[in-house]
Amino acid sequence: MVGKTNVAGARLRAVIAVTYPVGSVCTCVSGTKTLKARDTSGKALFNVTVGEWTVSCTDGTDTASKAVSITSEGQAVSVELSYRLYLYKNGDKCTDVGGNWSFSKEYSDGASISYGADKVTISLKSVHQQYMGICFWYKKVDITNYRKLCMLVSYNSAPDATQGICVCSSVPENPVSSGSYDGRQLIEGSSDTVPFELDISAISGSKYVGYGASMGDTDSGSVQIKEVYLV
Repeated sequence: MVGKTNVAGARLRAVIAVTYPVGSVCTCVSGTKTLKARDTSGKALFNVTVGEWTVSCTDGTDTASKAVSITSEGQAVSVELSYRLYLYKNGDKCTDVGGNWSFSKEYSDGASISYGADKVTISLKSVHQQYMGICFWYKKVDITNYRKLCMLVSYNSAPDATQGICVCSSVPENPVSSGSYDGRQLIEGSSDTVPFELDISAISGSKYVGYGASMGDTDSGSVQIKEVYLV
Protein backbone atom coordinates (compact mmCIF):
# COMPACT_ATOMS: atom_id res chain seq x y z
CA MET A 1 0.00 0.00 0.00
CA VAL A 2 1.21 3.53 -0.71
CA GLY A 3 1.96 5.58 2.39
CA LYS A 4 -0.16 8.75 2.64
CA THR A 5 0.31 11.64 5.03
CA ASN A 6 -1.77 14.83 5.37
CA VAL A 7 -0.81 18.21 6.72
CA ALA A 8 -2.82 18.62 9.94
CA GLY A 9 -5.68 21.12 9.62
CA ALA A 10 -5.06 21.92 5.97
CA ARG A 11 -6.98 20.90 2.90
CA LEU A 12 -5.21 19.14 0.07
CA ARG A 13 -3.28 21.62 -2.06
CA ALA A 14 -0.63 19.57 -3.84
CA VAL A 15 0.87 16.10 -3.90
CA ILE A 16 4.46 14.91 -3.83
CA ALA A 17 4.71 11.27 -4.95
CA VAL A 18 7.95 9.64 -3.83
CA THR A 19 9.66 6.43 -4.88
CA TYR A 20 12.52 5.41 -2.58
CA PRO A 21 14.52 2.28 -1.66
CA VAL A 22 12.32 -0.37 -0.03
CA GLY A 23 12.97 -0.72 3.70
CA SER A 24 13.91 2.93 4.17
CA VAL A 25 12.19 5.61 6.24
CA CYS A 26 10.91 8.49 4.08
CA THR A 27 10.07 12.01 5.25
CA CYS A 28 8.94 15.28 3.70
CA VAL A 29 9.94 18.48 5.51
CA SER A 30 9.11 22.17 5.14
CA GLY A 31 10.18 24.50 7.96
CA THR A 32 8.81 23.05 11.19
CA LYS A 33 6.47 20.63 9.41
CA THR A 34 7.67 17.04 9.11
CA LEU A 35 5.57 14.44 7.31
CA LYS A 36 6.51 10.77 7.52
CA ALA A 37 5.52 7.90 5.24
CA ARG A 38 3.49 5.38 7.21
CA ASP A 39 5.49 2.38 5.96
CA THR A 40 8.77 1.43 4.29
CA SER A 41 7.23 0.04 1.10
CA GLY A 42 9.26 2.27 -1.20
CA LYS A 43 6.34 4.46 -2.28
CA ALA A 44 4.64 7.38 -0.52
CA LEU A 45 2.22 10.19 -1.25
CA PHE A 46 2.61 13.41 0.71
CA ASN A 47 -0.26 15.91 0.67
CA VAL A 48 1.43 19.29 1.01
CA THR A 49 0.83 23.04 0.86
CA VAL A 50 2.54 25.61 -1.35
CA GLY A 51 6.16 26.12 -0.32
CA GLU A 52 9.64 24.62 -0.35
CA TRP A 53 9.89 20.98 0.70
CA THR A 54 12.75 18.53 1.16
CA VAL A 55 12.03 14.84 0.60
CA SER A 56 14.48 12.45 2.25
CA CYS A 57 14.96 8.77 2.98
CA THR A 58 17.42 6.73 5.03
CA ASP A 59 18.09 3.08 5.74
CA GLY A 60 20.19 3.88 8.79
CA THR A 61 23.45 3.92 6.82
CA ASP A 62 22.83 5.86 3.63
CA THR A 63 20.72 8.98 3.09
CA ALA A 64 19.25 10.56 -0.04
CA SER A 65 17.28 13.80 -0.42
CA LYS A 66 15.85 16.16 -3.02
CA ALA A 67 14.38 19.66 -2.81
CA VAL A 68 10.89 20.17 -4.21
CA SER A 69 9.26 23.52 -4.91
CA ILE A 70 5.45 23.59 -4.75
CA THR A 71 4.25 26.78 -6.43
CA SER A 72 0.52 26.26 -6.89
CA GLU A 73 -2.50 24.41 -5.58
CA GLY A 74 -3.22 21.16 -7.35
CA GLN A 75 0.40 20.71 -8.41
CA ALA A 76 1.63 17.11 -8.59
CA VAL A 77 5.35 16.28 -8.44
CA SER A 78 7.03 12.89 -8.72
CA VAL A 79 10.37 12.33 -6.99
CA GLU A 80 12.68 9.33 -7.14
CA LEU A 81 15.25 8.92 -4.36
CA SER A 82 18.25 6.65 -4.67
CA TYR A 83 21.34 6.08 -2.56
CA ARG A 84 23.34 6.03 -5.76
CA LEU A 85 24.24 9.25 -7.57
CA TYR A 86 24.71 8.27 -11.20
CA LEU A 87 27.22 10.06 -13.41
CA TYR A 88 26.41 7.71 -16.29
CA LYS A 89 23.79 4.96 -16.45
CA ASN A 90 23.10 2.66 -19.39
CA GLY A 91 23.00 5.36 -22.05
CA ASP A 92 21.90 8.22 -19.79
CA LYS A 93 24.66 10.85 -19.73
CA CYS A 94 23.30 12.32 -16.46
CA THR A 95 24.42 15.75 -17.66
CA ASP A 96 22.60 17.51 -14.84
CA VAL A 97 25.05 15.89 -12.41
CA GLY A 98 28.46 15.79 -14.06
CA GLY A 99 28.04 17.03 -17.59
CA ASN A 100 29.48 15.28 -20.63
CA TRP A 101 32.74 13.39 -20.59
CA SER A 102 35.85 15.21 -21.81
CA PHE A 103 39.44 14.21 -22.54
CA SER A 104 42.48 15.68 -20.85
CA LYS A 105 44.63 17.25 -23.56
CA GLU A 106 48.00 15.67 -22.83
CA TYR A 107 47.04 12.03 -23.28
CA SER A 108 44.04 12.12 -25.58
CA ASP A 109 45.71 11.98 -29.02
CA GLY A 110 43.48 9.94 -31.31
CA ALA A 111 41.08 8.90 -28.55
CA SER A 112 37.32 9.21 -28.96
CA ILE A 113 34.08 8.74 -27.05
CA SER A 114 30.85 7.44 -28.57
CA TYR A 115 27.50 6.97 -26.88
CA GLY A 116 25.31 3.96 -27.57
CA ALA A 117 21.83 3.04 -26.40
CA ASP A 118 23.11 1.42 -23.20
CA LYS A 119 26.84 2.13 -22.97
CA VAL A 120 29.63 4.57 -23.68
CA THR A 121 32.60 3.35 -25.71
CA ILE A 122 36.06 4.84 -25.28
CA SER A 123 38.29 4.05 -28.27
CA LEU A 124 42.04 4.44 -27.79
CA LYS A 125 44.93 5.21 -30.11
CA SER A 126 48.68 4.82 -29.65
CA VAL A 127 50.37 7.56 -27.65
CA HIS A 128 54.05 7.21 -26.71
CA GLN A 129 53.97 3.47 -27.56
CA GLN A 130 50.93 2.89 -25.40
CA TYR A 131 47.22 3.12 -25.96
CA MET A 132 46.00 5.73 -23.55
CA GLY A 133 42.73 7.48 -22.95
CA ILE A 134 42.06 9.77 -20.02
CA CYS A 135 38.62 11.25 -19.62
CA PHE A 136 36.75 13.12 -16.92
CA TRP A 137 33.48 14.90 -16.24
CA TYR A 138 33.68 18.62 -16.95
CA LYS A 139 31.58 19.53 -13.91
CA LYS A 140 32.85 18.91 -10.42
CA VAL A 141 30.69 16.64 -8.27
CA ASP A 142 30.17 17.02 -4.52
CA ILE A 143 31.28 13.66 -3.09
CA THR A 144 31.02 14.65 0.59
CA ASN A 145 28.22 12.28 1.57
CA TYR A 146 29.32 9.26 -0.47
CA ARG A 147 31.45 6.25 0.47
CA LYS A 148 32.49 4.79 -2.89
CA LEU A 149 33.05 5.72 -6.52
CA CYS A 150 32.02 2.76 -8.68
CA MET A 151 32.43 2.03 -12.39
CA LEU A 152 30.92 -0.92 -14.25
CA VAL A 153 32.85 -1.90 -17.39
CA SER A 154 31.02 -4.37 -19.62
CA TYR A 155 33.66 -4.94 -22.32
CA ASN A 156 37.41 -4.56 -22.64
CA SER A 157 39.09 -5.44 -25.95
CA ALA A 158 42.50 -5.75 -24.28
CA PRO A 159 42.28 -8.06 -21.22
CA ASP A 160 45.81 -7.11 -20.13
CA ALA A 161 44.89 -3.42 -19.92
CA THR A 162 45.44 -1.33 -16.84
CA GLN A 163 42.58 1.00 -15.96
CA GLY A 164 42.20 3.60 -13.25
CA ILE A 165 39.52 5.73 -11.62
CA CYS A 166 40.19 8.80 -9.51
CA VAL A 167 38.83 11.90 -7.81
CA CYS A 168 40.84 15.11 -7.78
CA SER A 169 40.57 18.86 -7.31
CA SER A 170 42.00 19.78 -10.72
CA VAL A 171 41.44 18.28 -14.18
CA PRO A 172 42.83 14.70 -14.11
CA GLU A 173 46.05 13.89 -15.94
CA ASN A 174 46.53 10.13 -16.21
CA PRO A 175 45.04 7.99 -13.43
CA VAL A 176 47.07 5.02 -14.65
CA SER A 177 50.57 6.39 -14.13
CA SER A 178 50.78 10.00 -12.99
CA GLY A 179 49.02 13.00 -11.51
CA SER A 180 47.93 14.48 -8.19
CA TYR A 181 44.82 12.84 -6.76
CA ASP A 182 42.71 12.86 -3.64
CA GLY A 183 41.95 9.21 -4.32
CA ARG A 184 42.83 6.65 -6.99
CA GLN A 185 42.18 2.98 -7.72
CA LEU A 186 43.96 0.93 -10.40
CA ILE A 187 42.39 -2.12 -11.98
CA GLU A 188 44.34 -4.78 -13.88
CA GLY A 189 42.73 -6.76 -16.68
CA SER A 190 39.09 -7.17 -17.66
CA SER A 191 36.36 -6.27 -15.22
CA ASP A 192 33.84 -8.86 -16.47
CA THR A 193 31.04 -6.47 -15.41
CA VAL A 194 32.20 -6.38 -11.79
CA PRO A 195 32.20 -2.77 -10.51
CA PHE A 196 35.54 -1.08 -9.91
CA GLU A 197 35.33 0.59 -6.51
CA LEU A 198 37.28 3.48 -5.01
CA ASP A 199 36.91 4.27 -1.30
CA ILE A 200 36.10 7.99 -1.00
CA SER A 201 34.70 7.95 2.54
CA ALA A 202 37.52 10.16 3.86
CA ILE A 203 37.30 12.69 0.99
CA SER A 204 34.93 15.64 0.91
CA GLY A 205 34.09 18.59 -1.29
CA SER A 206 33.53 19.01 -5.01
CA LYS A 207 35.90 16.96 -7.16
CA TYR A 208 36.48 15.94 -10.75
CA VAL A 209 35.90 12.26 -11.43
CA GLY A 210 38.37 10.78 -13.89
CA TYR A 211 39.04 7.53 -15.76
CA GLY A 212 42.08 6.33 -17.66
CA ALA A 213 43.26 3.23 -19.53
CA SER A 214 46.60 1.96 -20.79
CA MET A 215 46.44 -0.93 -23.24
CA GLY A 216 50.09 -1.45 -24.07
CA ASP A 217 51.73 -1.45 -27.48
CA THR A 218 48.87 -2.79 -29.62
CA ASP A 219 47.09 -1.53 -32.72
CA SER A 220 43.74 -0.68 -31.22
CA GLY A 221 41.61 -0.98 -28.14
CA SER A 222 38.33 0.07 -26.60
CA VAL A 223 36.46 -0.07 -23.32
CA GLN A 224 32.68 -0.07 -22.92
CA ILE A 225 31.29 1.41 -19.72
CA LYS A 226 27.76 0.71 -18.48
CA GLU A 227 27.54 2.67 -15.23
CA VAL A 228 29.44 5.18 -13.14
CA TYR A 229 28.01 6.14 -9.76
CA LEU A 230 28.64 7.31 -6.22
CA VAL A 231 27.18 5.41 -3.30
